[in-house]
Amino acid sequence: MKLSLYPKLAWDSIRKNKRLYLPYLLTCAGMVMMYYIISFLTASPTLEDMRGGRNVQEIMIFGCWIVALFALIFLFCTNSFLMRRRDREFGLYNILGMGKRDLGLLLLWETVLLYAISMAAGLFFGIVLSKLAQLGLAWVASGQISYDLSVAPAALLDALWIFALIFGAIFLKNLVKLWRRNTVSLLRSESVGEKPPRANLLLGLGGVVLLAGAYYIAVSIESPLAALGWFFVAVIMVIVATYMLFISGSVLLCRLLQKNKRFYYQKAHFVSVSSMAYRMKRNGAGLASICILSTMVLVMMMGAGSLYFGMESSLEARCPHQVSVSVDFLSKGAEYVYTPEKEALILDELEAVLESQGTEPEVLEHYLSASVTGMLRDGQLTADPSDPLANLILADRPCLAA
Repeated sequence: MKLSLYPKLAWDSIRKNKRLYLPYLLTCAGMVMMYYIISFLTASPTLEDMRGGRNVQEIMIFGCWIVALFALIFLFCTNSFLMRRRDREFGLYNILGMGKRDLGLLLLWETVLLYAISMAAGLFFGIVLSKLAQLGLAWVASGQISYDLSVAPAALLDALWIFALIFGAIFLKNLVKLWRRNTVSLLRSESVGEKPPRANLLLGLGGVVLLAGAYYIAVSIESPLAALGWFFVAVIMVIVATYMLFISGSVLLCRLLQKNKRFYYQKAHFVSVSSMAYRMKRNGAGLASICILSTMVLVMMMGAGSLYFGMESSLEARCPHQVSVSVDFLSKGAEYVYTPEKEALILDELEAVLESQGTEPEVLEHYLSASVTGMLRDGQLTADPSDPLANLILADRPCLAA
């Protein structure tokens, strides 16, 4: 068979099954678009020059890996739904003389075409919408806005090789699955009844353990710096646990309910529990994806809203006064040593400046702070004799301990 025939067959297959492939292509393009936008923001010079922009970019680097992991799981599940509808078609190709090698080449070309279409559409909309995301983030952070449309080559390359690995893994999974099937099973795939769902105890319990561990991390971490790194570990654990619980844990729960005869053999429970087990077997991954996406949207909206509307209160807590004046006294000579008279003189000068501007202080607070060095011995702090500031501070406090 000529090699030029495989791409034609692959394109005809995609075109004739557009009702199946169009949602899958939209899903792939959406994943590519989301990954590129986040990756673009991590390398954006406009975001880097903003106040706190580097911290936002460091957080978004973790977000890129989370989106890549979610795309891997989500595209695997959606592709499995797609390939179940193609078994009969592959069986017909096999009857017409195409061997497993020919079907593998056909799958390879289909994967290449799907990858090319998904990357072209996803990167196009990602480049267009990345500027909108950058402008929105600059507006929220009160940064300088630039209206120049730019493309991040590093983000493009990252999206290309990451999704190449994802599509390659999907191709290998489909190839192994096709290699294990025979012609009869492919042709009769639509007429064969669905097998009863099997409860996987290991996956179900593993999902419970991962979810409990993620919530324990979220509750037990108190340090903000430690929480930043562990937060993304907990997010990955929640994503994996959600898929495990929806796919296997829900079926396991239905099986446990079926074993409870007093509960299961009732008119209100008999049909609903048995049908729920089949529904979760077919749609567990899709429901888990919807759950994760909904949670991501809620977390981003609530987190961004809390940070945005809490800026004023945070500013007032850190800077309760509109004017702050600090005076440093150094231990370089007698003229730099603190005395109460110098403190009173400084306060009088500040009040004179305010009066000259026609302003009176509503709340006037002043306090003293000092940093000294010395030696701690037997619970007493002894200062250097040549440091007049330290000796002045410790003069009335001979038992000051660190």
